[in-house]
Amino acid sequence: LGSTVIPSLGMKEKKIIAYSLHRPDPGKQWQIYDLTVDGAGTVAGNRRAWSRYIARNSYEKLLEGLRKKLAKLEGAG
Repeated sequence: LGSTVIPSLGMKEKKIIAYSLHRPDPGKQWQIYDLTVDGAGTVAGNRRAWSRYIARNSYEKLLEGLRKKLAKLEGAG
């Protein structure tokens, strides 16, 4: 777990952003697994949002949407 302090945009206070890293394989690059800002982590937030989405739609629709987003991100790089 690491953290960094950045100035808040347009504010005098600073925010602490904590991050968790994950390296899938020893030969691969480290990747950010989770960001926590003001005590709220992205993993927990995504889990809640995805649970709501699955309840309204389906697990298959969630995977389809995530795959489309991933393909778009990979195409942008």
